[in-house]
Amino acid sequence: MSNIDLEQVKQLYNKMDNIWPLDDKWYMHTYKEISLYLKEFEKAHNINSNTLILNAGSAGNTYGILGKHFHIDISEKHLLNIPNSTVGNIEEMPFDDSSFDVCICVGSVINYCDAMCSLGEIYRVLKPKGLLVLDYDQSKSFEFIGTSYYSKSAEIIETFNSGHTDKTWIYSEEYITSILKSCHFIIQKTHHYHCISPLAYRFLKDETKASKYATWDKLFSKLPILKNISCNIILTAQKT
Repeated sequence: MSNIDLEQVKQLYNKMDNIWPLDDKWYMHTYKEISLYLKEFEKAHNINSNTLILNAGSAGNTYGILGKHFHIDISEKHLLNIPNSTVGNIEEMPFDDSSFDVCICVGSVINYCDAMCSLGEIYRVLKPKGLLVLDYDQSKSFEFIGTSYYSKSAEIIETFNSGHTDKTWIYSEEYITSILKSCHFIIQKTHHYHCISPLAYRFLKDETKASKYATWDKLFSKLPILKNISCNIILTAQKT
């Protein structure tokens, strides 16, 4: 399925000094939303220093979450001097079955991958009742209304990434949900964010200006019609 050139993805991320640049308001909002969600996840599921966490596509980030983190990322640059790190692709991971209590796969890592293959691998390496936190860009976003790929199950698009042109998959919520179910995950919680900023980006064509509208997320994410056409979705699922 995947037509993303992973070597190009690797080269792109190796060029970046920080995958969460402090001067990029769009990505800082994304980072804050992910961090807040993970902090709530940590508290709700009693994550502690003994929790074995697979941090998939992490670039070495732990987001301040407790646990023993095992990092895997395609970019070797961001794993330098990171303990328990492996350079590799989450579509085929060098870990034993049922190795981890939790998998964190955030920052739209899944959008560079074959979702079916990657989620199947994550299921394989999680212990029974293991938990997954998954974050992804969806196709049913304001940004894509009027395009041929709006609400598509899976489509490759050209987008922006910290000032760089990039190609990624976008997936529909229904498609990711169906894969999770087929992999025997049960979704426990879902949160939509970047609800209005993609609409602003569509007209402004400037991610910095559009990111200012992200301050309205807390309001619009509570409105069913608007939250369902958010740019990003983050969820918690459990292996059965």
